[in-house]
Amino acid sequence: MKIEPVSFQLRRRRQANGFGPGPSVVNPCHCAGQPPRTGTRRRTNTILPFDYQSYRSAQFAMVLGMLVLSAVVGGCFRTDPDAAGDPSNAAPRTTDVPLRIWIVSPRVDAPAVERQWKANSDQPIEITAWEEEQFLAQADANADVIVYPARLLGELVDRGWVVKLPEAVGPGQTTSTGPASPGESTQQMAAMAPAERAQVTYDGHLYGVPLGCSIPVVIATGDWVEQMANEPVHWDQILPHLPPGTEGDAPAVDSATVDGQALVDRFLTLVGGFTTRSSKYGILFEMQTMTSRLREPECIQAADVLRHLFRQPGGQRAVVGSHTEAWEWIQSTAGPAVAIVSPTQVDDRSISNPDCRVLPVAGKADFPAGWNTGGGLVGGLAAGCRQTAQSTEFLRWLSDAATRTAVAPLVGGIDPMAPLAGVDSLAWRARRSLDAAYATDAMPREPALAGAHSYRKALAEQLLSILLGEKTPEEGLE
Repeated sequence: MKIEPVSFQLRRRRQANGFGPGPSVVNPCHCAGQPPRTGTRRRTNTILPFDYQSYRSAQFAMVLGMLVLSAVVGGCFRTDPDAAGDPSNAAPRTTDVPLRIWIVSPRVDAPAVERQWKANSDQPIEITAWEEEQFLAQADANADVIVYPARLLGELVDRGWVVKLPEAVGPGQTTSTGPASPGESTQQMAAMAPAERAQVTYDGHLYGVPLGCSIPVVIATGDWVEQMANEPVHWDQILPHLPPGTEGDAPAVDSATVDGQALVDRFLTLVGGFTTRSSKYGILFEMQTMTSRLREPECIQAADVLRHLFRQPGGQRAVVGSHTEAWEWIQSTAGPAVAIVSPTQVDDRSISNPDCRVLPVAGKADFPAGWNTGGGLVGGLAAGCRQTAQSTEFLRWLSDAATRTAVAPLVGGIDPMAPLAGVDSLAWRARRSLDAAYATDAMPREPALAGAHSYRKALAEQLLSILLGEKTPEEGLE
């Protein structure tokens, strides 16, 4: 099958949706087949003073308070006779109808999550685990709660699958459209870390609770690492320590085994380290015109480094495989070697090689190097939610710090709030190395636009063609 350039696919999508040339006031976030929405979006980036522990305490106090209030609101709209009691009672009544919980993640241990919940509540739940591709292929979201990657927020809002918090109500009811909603107050949003706040807000509205923030880190092993693990380093300081690899024929790869999402995550992480451009203006494409920027120098540089990492002896899966595969490879190789891994996507119970180190990579601008891939999960209420109070209680439980720590090893995309069993593991140190990234909304991040999944899929195909030597970076990123 012929692989079309990413920019061509993006232009064809824009033409099919009625976009004209040049700057457009049409919102680029609509799906094909739906009428475009007019208007412009304005977002203000603010860097807030940040303390890791106080931020966590404030964030969860805010989230839990918000969800309790939401349970009160939801309880007022219960349709069963026994539920029409005092609307100020925030404790939802247990029903015999299972909550329909949809979780979109490549790694979900549903029975174990259900056991954790049953220790907290008698409310029955039914968990359905979805791969991202399967989930987006559904005609509708027949769920009460959807837990999904943050980068899909724009797509789900556009489809009408999720609703704002906390004014969602049951079937047959309407939602508040007034601007003065407790769940959308400036105070509540400000209590979140900027990186996570960006993941759960869309057009200034709050749509869920943040459960994880997927920002890949650089893990390295070898005798050379010790001298470079304390101060930020650039890629031109890292690459000379790696074996040159094979410059001839590229290693064979079965395309069916390629994790396109993880491959794009790594590429974007490299782009974030090379760019000097603020993400509010668009790094992959111009936000106003949706013109591709993949031919810019930072993207070409990122593709070159990716090719270098791909040619590490035995390290191909660490580039085209899942984050878990990269995690296991870097900790089992003698080195010298480097892998780009999202600690949010790996199991904390997996191996932890004491010889591996997290390398702090310096960027080219005054914001942290890297990329918020949008792979961290968000928990929200589905538009078809039948049991709002009970569903809100589930979200309150899931966003609790202790729950997140217990569930993180069971679901990829959820960050624990404490080291597993108190062990200062490599995964925990990797997460703590991201404190500064959480503290700023200037961190390069995945745009939560409708169609982002299709764009990523096309980009993954182009990157694979570059790695396999079928195209140069300039040709593949055209």
